[in-house]
Amino acid sequence: MIKRIILLTSHFPYGAAETFLETELPFLCAGADQVEIFPVNDLSMSAINNPRPLPSNAKIRLDLNQDLQYRLKRRISRLIAALFDQKWWAALQEEWRYIDPIVHKSSSSRLTLIGRALSSWSCARIIKILLEREYNKTMAGTLFYSYWMYDSALALGLLRNENRDCRSVTRAHGSDLYAERRVLPYHPFTLFKITRLDKTILISEEGMRYLARLFPDQVDRMHLSRLGVAQHEIAPWSSLGNGIRILTCSALTPIKRIPLLVEALALCSITIEWTHIGVGPQLSIIKKQIASLPGHIEAKLIGQKLNREVLEFYASHPFDLFINVSEHEGLPVSIMEAQSFGIPVMAMNVGGNAELVSSQNGILLPADATPEQVAAAIENYSKLSTDEKSLKRFYTRRTWEEYSNANIQYLQFVQSLERLFTP
Repeated sequence: MIKRIILLTSHFPYGAAETFLETELPFLCAGADQVEIFPVNDLSMSAINNPRPLPSNAKIRLDLNQDLQYRLKRRISRLIAALFDQKWWAALQEEWRYIDPIVHKSSSSRLTLIGRALSSWSCARIIKILLEREYNKTMAGTLFYSYWMYDSALALGLLRNENRDCRSVTRAHGSDLYAERRVLPYHPFTLFKITRLDKTILISEEGMRYLARLFPDQVDRMHLSRLGVAQHEIAPWSSLGNGIRILTCSALTPIKRIPLLVEALALCSITIEWTHIGVGPQLSIIKKQIASLPGHIEAKLIGQKLNREVLEFYASHPFDLFINVSEHEGLPVSIMEAQSFGIPVMAMNVGGNAELVSSQNGILLPADATPEQVAAAIENYSKLSTDEKSLKRFYTRRTWEEYSNANIQYLQFVQSLERLFTP
């Protein structure tokens, strides 16, 4: 068993994001004497006053978060300190061969990219200093685990590089992995992170392929470990006859492309009951779209819900199809959750979606599917017989069992972490 896991998160256990950690954390706690959670982003007072429930051997290091935020606000001094760090200049020389191609492929200047790299290094350097100060005497038997491959992962790379007894890993999901999805298409020091950490853990085969294409010499340091969701009873279901009940669950942000789905619904001639869970900056746009939908399309925007409330909703409401029309994805936990209830999924072929969705258990559309294609897919699915839909539901549940069962995925993950401490 691992003595201690230091889990670096974005905000968890505060706020509403990183809901999938609620499922993973009990497995981490079962595999370690203690888990200490260090959220590295700035936290609102309302979030601080409402942390999510944790296992008994999990502890929040709010003190480290507050110390970090205080130091990060001293922006000029931390950037100057980084500039005088000899390790920064050595790392920049190594990084230069990745900066130059980005300049040629995009409109970004070298100065902009170097500034981004310096900011990342200065932040990671402070996190590393805090961790070293706190755990220097108890490094042996302690695992440092960054949930995202952002600056916290770089901090662990710095820590691991200077401490022989340190063991450190990072996960890589989607936004923290695919640089080209960002306005500034650059994730600083990715190679540095991979080569200094014990493991870089990808959540999808597509993520593995992507990173392996970039750094083929480092494949042996990359590992696949999918996220998982808990087992649930099969959701109630009965055919709606000539109609269909569809479900979406996401933030209402441009990348999720919910307006595209509403355009598709407007083209459908069948009865549709659509329920959406989630809020976001496109809410007003979508409400205007819904107002012009024909009468045979019923839309219900039920707002934001806690993860446990989402799962309770799935367990008590019948749906024919869960739909994901995102422009980009990693390996969506929202799809895993729907599949755990036996709800078939229609999704775009982006990210790792094809690892979970197929013609056998649902509908996989082209990444650039048009509203017309989405509408046709919905109508075609509604025309399937009850037996055909039931068979889709059977294979949907089997997909969850094979690829997304938390009891399998997270148990194997913790066992892989324990092996880092095997002599």
